[in-house]
Amino acid sequence: MSIDRFFDTLFSVSRMTWTGDLSEESVVGTFEGQLQMIDLETVANVTGMSTKSNYVWCAVDTDVQVGDTLTDPDGQTYSVRGIQKMNFDSANNKHLQLLVEEDEILLS
Repeated sequence: MSIDRFFDTLFSVSRMTWTGDLSEESVVGTFEGQLQMIDLETVANVTGMSTKSNYVWCAVDTDVQVGDTLTDPDGQTYSVRGIQKMNFDSANNKHLQLLVEEDEILLS
């Protein structure tokens, strides 16, 4: 069985794009993935900070870059801080593991 069966959340990917001298964040695509909680000790060991960080697992060919913003169906946004290709021997378990930081939602 493939790891893809766990990809149960549709994320949109936004990226800073340039037109001449102007830049704006634009949606560049979507992908299915799975959000994985990370305990604070692991986050501190990986990033050196205590942030609300998670992993997102997704297909190896997903168009995502460090610096992109992911948005889940509930409107929660995550900043991509790291990408690791998990290239296990089993073809059924190859995936990207994105280290994402949860963005704070500011209430007005």
